[in-house]
Amino acid sequence: MVRYDEDLFDNPFYKAIAGKPELLIKAVAQDWIICVPRKVVAQKLTADAIHFENHVLCPMNTSSGIYKTMSNKVVKIVHDVVRTEKGFKEDRKVQILFEETHYDSSEKSYKVLCLEKALEGGTSNEELCPTLQSCDECNQFLWNDPNSRKCKGLIDALLDKFTTELDSKHDKPLRVLVDSISTIFTKSVQIIMKDTLLPLRKLANEDLIIMANLKLALETYILDFLFDKIFKFICCSTEIEDVNFNKLTRNLGSLPLNEIGLSPSILAMTGEALLQINLINKCRTPLEKMYCLHKTLQAITTAAGSNRALTTDDLLPILVAVMLKAEIPNWIATIIYIKNFHFSNAMAVADEFAFCVTSIEAAMEHIQGESIRTNPTCSNNLEPPKLTRLNSDSKRAFATDEALFETVQCGDTSKVKTLLEGPTSWNILVDKMCHPLCQCPKCEELQKSYDSDPLAATVHSRDDRGNTVLHVASENGHEDMVDLLLSFGAEIDCTNNSGCTPLHLACKRDFPKIVRLLCEKGASMNAVDNDDFTALHFCAENGHEETAKVLLFNEFNGKRASINTSDINGNTPLHIAAKWGYANLVELFVENGASIEARNNNMETALDCSNLSKISQIISLARFARKSSKDDVYRSLASSNVASAMPSVSSKQDSDDRRAKQIKQLFMAIADDDIEMVRFIFGWSSNTPQKEVVDKKKACHPLCQCSECSQNNKSSSDRSVLTTTSTDVKGYTSLHMAAIYGKSEIAAILLREGGANCNVKTKVELLTPLHLACQWNHVNAISILLEHQARINAKNVQGNTPLHLCSANGHIDASLILLSHDAYVNVKNYQGDTPLHLASRWNHAALANLLLDYGASPTIKNNMQLTPLQCAKDNEVLQSLTKAKPKEVNGNVDRLKIIDSTPDG
Repeated sequence: MVRYDEDLFDNPFYKAIAGKPELLIKAVAQDWIICVPRKVVAQKLTADAIHFENHVLCPMNTSSGIYKTMSNKVVKIVHDVVRTEKGFKEDRKVQILFEETHYDSSEKSYKVLCLEKALEGGTSNEELCPTLQSCDECNQFLWNDPNSRKCKGLIDALLDKFTTELDSKHDKPLRVLVDSISTIFTKSVQIIMKDTLLPLRKLANEDLIIMANLKLALETYILDFLFDKIFKFICCSTEIEDVNFNKLTRNLGSLPLNEIGLSPSILAMTGEALLQINLINKCRTPLEKMYCLHKTLQAITTAAGSNRALTTDDLLPILVAVMLKAEIPNWIATIIYIKNFHFSNAMAVADEFAFCVTSIEAAMEHIQGESIRTNPTCSNNLEPPKLTRLNSDSKRAFATDEALFETVQCGDTSKVKTLLEGPTSWNILVDKMCHPLCQCPKCEELQKSYDSDPLAATVHSRDDRGNTVLHVASENGHEDMVDLLLSFGAEIDCTNNSGCTPLHLACKRDFPKIVRLLCEKGASMNAVDNDDFTALHFCAENGHEETAKVLLFNEFNGKRASINTSDINGNTPLHIAAKWGYANLVELFVENGASIEARNNNMETALDCSNLSKISQIISLARFARKSSKDDVYRSLASSNVASAMPSVSSKQDSDDRRAKQIKQLFMAIADDDIEMVRFIFGWSSNTPQKEVVDKKKACHPLCQCSECSQNNKSSSDRSVLTTTSTDVKGYTSLHMAAIYGKSEIAAILLREGGANCNVKTKVELLTPLHLACQWNHVNAISILLEHQARINAKNVQGNTPLHLCSANGHIDASLILLSHDAYVNVKNYQGDTPLHLASRWNHAALANLLLDYGASPTIKNNMQLTPLQCAKDNEVLQSLTKAKPKEVNGNVDRLKIIDSTPDG
């Protein structure tokens, strides 16, 4: 409803009616309503009796809003609209602008409605004041007159200038951007209202509704002009919130509605609403987005049926279901855009559309709340599965299958095993058959007897969604159950009604351990569902980074996940991850060879699917790196005198590249503290240390080529399993990385189970793991390394011991551990500096005092003939060194010796 006001006592139509006292007396006595067209319309009407009689309403059935005019014509009032019906020459829907209560001379009241236009006569179409709903309509309203070209040019110049300045505001708060565009809007209104040649200016001055439309149209024009940069700015500012909300909607939206507390019957009311809401990202202005929300709610109301009035409690769950199924990756950014970039305050939707936005916000709040959470394991709230059993109509069979499904869902492996080992278990049947796949008459008869046994539970039964028990176990995250069902002959790549395999469901629900188990057992990583989604597509859709790593970092049964497979819409996993704003997944896919130039059915690349600067940066950098790499290869080939490389060289290069990639994956797993992934990359099971594996497969002699050794060598080559001695190009091992990141548990596993060398040095800097742990002050890692006889006085390329690095960085806790293990306190590096020199130079007073307490000498000179006192600048350090006295030595006195050069140890 337009926010409009006028003084009715200045309205010529009302003045004419007020001049008829007998009419007012009847209106008061019989509770009539007087309708008055707004002033600008009334001025164009002829003041005859028929107009007055058409606008005085007598109640007929007030409960249904039906009235009869004094001229015996029928109207109906619905909400804020008067609809003309029987007796009128044409059907009109006239907006009620406002309502007033007036009094006669005897203080008796009557109601007056101010209308947008006359109920009959005058201007019947929308020429007088059109309802603006789109950007095109706003442009037509503003610039239809030839005299508007000058104003349009001035406003365009203003917007062009602002666009060039907009990039400097990318790091400013959102409020700064809102205020800046509000200023542009005000200046644009001033430009139009100063143009005396523009007819629209005169109309706007005479009519408040036209003025409101002018502001609305101008606001829409400005925001359409600036939309691309504004909305990208908002999306970047709400990136974290939108990504978190997307993970909720994607993961909850993939579940049956009954599992998240919504009635399945709601789905019947979401069809048309989904079509409408999915158009919102094609709308560029708040006006168009508002109307999109309005049409969505209208579609829900229509789907509910004309006989049913929707309450707010009815609307909320339907709207939640629509939002969970919608393909909108930026809900929070969209709502912020609609609410904050509305300057005209004259939208013909002020109340109704405010309700739309509030409803969407309520649905978002509900989705983010705890009430909609679901437990992927056994729950008493879940409806029991509706089962269909193949080749059997027995009621007892249904009961047995239902018990099996419920038990699998709860994860009770012992009970499931009992059910599967029933009177005629599958294992017993297989023992009687020629072989498991035999189709001879005898074996077929055995299978028929098994299928027709009403008490036999089977891993091949299905529920109403076409899921087998393996689907249910995978979807609910029961790893032991999956293993058990596979041992009973469950089909690993069986599909449900949606074409999903158990692997698909495990990826959808983010169970990386089950994904790894299924892949190891032979599940197809590249199987597609009815929408051509692969397992990686489901990871990308739901933001499951760890599960995606399992698929990408490993080779199962000689096969790898295909990263560039496209779905039914032409989207690769990279497209989907970019769309939903999962920057970590985008980076993961790009690093593992995802095509950044692949286009979907809309001819969009992954870069086109995202509004986030972080994702744009990742893809742009990858494009640059790949182009540079291709140029380097081309130059190398062009300058080479070798016609072709030897096959062995090519093979070695491929092997080196593969190993480098494995090492990178290993280092990433260590940085993420992913112990399971580290074990997997090394080829260790949870209970089998690497040492045992090596011992079992020890060769007869280094060059032995007997059948057993050849097979061991071949399988080792096929697996390409890394060892703890594997290094990158700079000589860093897995233990170095664990020391850098302070992953003490992984360091312990590498040392105890993998036999890692704790004194191995990098190639150039000659750093041991202990050096790095001290550099980064990881005290737990330091303790573990020292427990495994790490050389406490080892020197790097500059002659620095671990204590030197602690001293230079002021790491007191790490220094205390080293000193308590008798580290040399007066050892010199190749510049002649002791740890006390470094602590003094870098103003670490507390550490200098600690070194002095452990016997550091303040009089030793370095190669520049400077003592620690001469290196110090901090007053506290100077005072400590000046007051330092020889300490009484207890324990190992060797650590106090002045050592210019010493072997590591």
